Amino acid sequence: MLLALWPVLAATALEATAQEAAVPASAPAVADAAVPLTSAVKSTLAAIQDNWLQWDSAFQRGEEGSAGISIDDLLQTAGELGMSRLPEVCSAVLARATISAADGGTPRARWALDMAERLDPGRPEVEFARAAVARHEGRYAAMLWSELVGYTRLGSVPLFWRLTVENLLIWAIAAVVVSGALFVALQLAVHGASLIDDIAEIVSRKRTITTAYLAALVVFILPVLVPAAWVVLPLYWAILLLPYARPSERAVIATVVAVLIATPFLLKAQTRRVAVELSPPMDAARSLGERRLYGGLIKDVEAVRSQLPDSPAAVHVLADLQQDLGQIEHARLLYQRVIDMEPLNVAAHNNVGVYYLRRRETSQAIDHLEKAASIDENRLEPHRNLWSLYRDYLAFEEAEQVLARVRALAPNGVANWFTEEGPAAIVVMRDGYERAPEIRKLLRASWKPGSLEPAASFSIGRTVAVAAFLAIAVVIAVLLPRFRGTGRRTRRSGPGWRALAWVPGLGSMEEGRGWRAFLAVLVPVSVLLLPRLTTLGYRIPWGFNPGTATIWVVGALFLLFYLVRRWLRARSEGAGVV
Repeated sequence: MLLALWPVLAATALEATAQEAAVPASAPAVADAAVPLTSAVKSTLAAIQDNWLQWDSAFQRGEEGSAGISIDDLLQTAGELGMSRLPEVCSAVLARATISAADGGTPRARWALDMAERLDPGRPEVEFARAAVARHEGRYAAMLWSELVGYTRLGSVPLFWRLTVENLLIWAIAAVVVSGALFVALQLAVHGASLIDDIAEIVSRKRTITTAYLAALVVFILPVLVPAAWVVLPLYWAILLLPYARPSERAVIATVVAVLIATPFLLKAQTRRVAVELSPPMDAARSLGERRLYGGLIKDVEAVRSQLPDSPAAVHVLADLQQDLGQIEHARLLYQRVIDMEPLNVAAHNNVGVYYLRRRETSQAIDHLEKAASIDENRLEPHRNLWSLYRDYLAFEEAEQVLARVRALAPNGVANWFTEEGPAAIVVMRDGYERAPEIRKLLRASWKPGSLEPAASFSIGRTVAVAAFLAIAVVIAVLLPRFRGTGRRTRRSGPGWRALAWVPGLGSMEEGRGWRAFLAVLVPVSVLLLPRLTTLGYRIPWGFNPGTATIWVVGALFLLFYLVRRWLRARSEGAGVV
């Protein structure tokens, strides 16, 4: 599954740079080139591929110990690049585990799942895969629990959480609109007979009663001739029923119409947000902040630079990546460019100072570190690097002055300074990885409609037809009170009507409690639409798709509980008005 992953990464690197030699410090063009990779970095990436193949071989042989060693090597190798998570390798391990469980190898699948958790801790898909393994074992309670735990982990993956929130917006809009249509159906059940009788009586003044009722039925179902009649009919009927509706019913209809009017604007804004979240630049910025290494990372980081060429945040992210890759010279050029764009950037000054510190160019190192320390005294990293520099060069008086400054700011800030020697005493600041929100904001500002833009099929003829039918409904609704007042509102009774008392909202509609009737419809509609969350909205790019079985089970149980509760309440009240 991952055989092509790291070779693709290497191919991207080869395409990005034609030379592997050390870059001279005076070559500013390097900072504007595609992300270059040295031979050492490419060897490290190739080692990840080799470690994956070793794990796969050990897994196929069922050797848990050897597989565990390969996982250790994978994480150690990724750590050499400043990364701690391997989401694509984790997904491949989950695939191996679930396939093994389906073939009866559940013990092997279990320890593979534990290893997948190490590769990307807190990932929802690990629990979803664990649920699949439990299902193959026949442990259905464990399956349900693992899937629920997986959904609670959505917050640990910002992309999944953001897409889930966006899908919940679409789900809420759909639930309100569908419930509004059903609310109109309840109105028809309560007021429909009065409406037809009144229309027929108006027509019967000039026609026979049979013709009058036929004409009333034609007026009643006239919009079926319009394309997309399922959209027009509820609005048409809602307008016709306005003379018969109570104030609470009219308030519900007004609310649903307001949601319909606001929906295009909400969805347009949402399209921009989702397009940015799913864009390669945002994926790179987000993954770097989470220390996730995936096959297309290098290419996506370059996309950040290409789409935001004048953004210091984009340059800063790339500089931090080069720093973690060990390509110090490239990183120094990029940090210097960040300083040119943001002269008061503490992290960039600190990291350039660290660069010169390691090269033993003390004068330039002190200049940048002192600058960083003066910009923001509360950031202790530049102070620590200065102290290390002075101590290593036996400038004890200057080192003591740095300690005094830090102790005044943070008395416990120097507690571990004396226990760490050598490279561990030098601190690199990776503030660029924390600039994902800024990059998101810039991408939204520069966003242009693309493939995610919903196609708007506009037809003048259809629009005119819809407007004409709605105008007819308005005219009829205005004329009805003049001929028939506000219509007849007789309360239905009898065995047939009581048999329908369990229908959500019908009893409340009969009693004139519009909001209660609407909520009685909204609850089951929301439950039934919940399993369609990703179908209605955007597909979440799971590494392991959980499916909707658990959501359906939970939704069905909740709906059953809701209907039983209504039925028991109907029996206790004798009429069941809910």
